[in-house]
Amino acid sequence: MRRLAVGTTRSEVPGASRGRDAGATTLLVAVLMSLLMMAAALSIDISQLVNERQELHDTLDAAAHAGAYHLPGDGVAAEDAARRFATANDPDVRPTIDFWCVVAPTPAGLVDATQVPSTCDPGPPPYTNGTYPALRCNTRYCAIPCDPREGDRCNTIRVADSKVVPFVFAPVSDIREGSTGSMVSVACKGACGTVAPNPLDIAIVADRTGSMSAADVSAMTTGILATLRTMTPAQQYVALGTIGRSRTGTPSCAVAPSTSATSGPWVPVPFTADYVTGAGATLNVSSPLVRAVNCLGSSSSSTGTHLAAPMKAAARYLLGLDPNNLRSLPPRAGTPRKVLLFETDGQPNETLNSAAVDLASSGEPGGGSNGNTACSRFLDVATRAKAAGILVVTVAYNLGTLECDGDKRSGNARRVTAVLAEAASVDSTGAASDADNACTTVALRAAENSDGDHFYCAASGDDMASLFTSAISAAGQGIRLLRLP
Repeated sequence: MRRLAVGTTRSEVPGASRGRDAGATTLLVAVLMSLLMMAAALSIDISQLVNERQELHDTLDAAAHAGAYHLPGDGVAAEDAARRFATANDPDVRPTIDFWCVVAPTPAGLVDATQVPSTCDPGPPPYTNGTYPALRCNTRYCAIPCDPREGDRCNTIRVADSKVVPFVFAPVSDIREGSTGSMVSVACKGACGTVAPNPLDIAIVADRTGSMSAADVSAMTTGILATLRTMTPAQQYVALGTIGRSRTGTPSCAVAPSTSATSGPWVPVPFTADYVTGAGATLNVSSPLVRAVNCLGSSSSSTGTHLAAPMKAAARYLLGLDPNNLRSLPPRAGTPRKVLLFETDGQPNETLNSAAVDLASSGEPGGGSNGNTACSRFLDVATRAKAAGILVVTVAYNLGTLECDGDKRSGNARRVTAVLAEAASVDSTGAASDADNACTTVALRAAENSDGDHFYCAASGDDMASLFTSAISAAGQGIRLLRLP
């Protein structure tokens, strides 16, 4: 047994210090390794939390966009689409959804009343000191609570949710879960608070041939007038065309039908900017456009259902290839979008034997000697109108399963609704408009009119009013994500 020398302490024994230091180092390394492993575990879980947060953000953005696609015409469909899209991407998502009417602010920080109801309509304004209850404004937007279930027309949807994310490694440190926090996405369709809604030049072509009954024409008239009430004359100039031609020299009714299939204008009412008064809710009965719409039902055209010719005439008028009056109206900021809204209930049967479908020519296209090319020539004109930058919107009124004569003769039956759908512009995703069904029931019409493209079908004035309004609102107005005040 080794003994310490007299006067020697244990710390002075050779090697004792080194042994103690080695033990302390081992302990320290063990502690540090444990901490590093915990940190690594936490970093993995935190990375997962960040990833879940981003995925939730993307899901809500996409859901809001899917919902806004149906605004302002159908808030119920907008909410349903947003929920379905969210849960399809993440079954654990249970978003809360509400709606807003987003318009521009005035310099005083109040609602720009000229954008209500043209941009959106949150209902009668229960003003309190000049503002809506719960109104929120900043320098770019005013946001008004909006409820489509009460008949409000809302242009903005807000989708919000949060998720609890279970941790895999962190529970060793008693941290068992994390939260993404509340995530919010807001999507708006339309002008969305710009100083003025997007300027539009709109040509409405309305069918008043003999196949349209008095009740049909009355319903169509109701639809057009209701649409005008939602528009902004200072930004949206409207011309009126007819199927068939109108008669010249009848000041009491600019759209009085011509008795000839080859004479008289297809677009008898020039661009008009006085169709409503005030903020847009009251029709101006002195306006040439309003007067013309009101006398559409005075008598029907007896010259057959021409589609290619009025489509071409309206397109040339919009583009200025035929003289129009746009230069005489006040200029607008931005570049107006050209919109051709074409409504018919008929099977084309014109027999003018002309293939003059090129917009550059003034010739009038027809359906061939027996009308069997009427549908194809209508499509040829529509294709050229779209290529020239015109947004073509088509509305089938009570057409059902009616077929093109030419297709039937060739043994290749084709519905007129399918032709009208093909004539319409592509949707916002670039997909072609199509006729999903014959629109013979309320449910089928609802399905067709909520698919997001530019072909619609109607069976009443109420149908037409909401469809025309949705079409005009969607014209040139995309969907954008924004932050509410």
